[in-house]
Amino acid sequence: MPPLTLSEHEVAEGVAIVDQAIADVSVGKVSDADVASFMMW
Repeated sequence: MPPLTLSEHEVAEGVAIVDQAIADVSVGKVSDADVASFMMW
């Protein structure tokens, strides 16, 4: 399997997405029902 190669821009974009997801959860924009289908991960 080849190594994972990411540009700095791609890393920054991924971090921004995760940061926004955490912010949304912390202010109540995401309910338990919204993520229930992911609970088995």
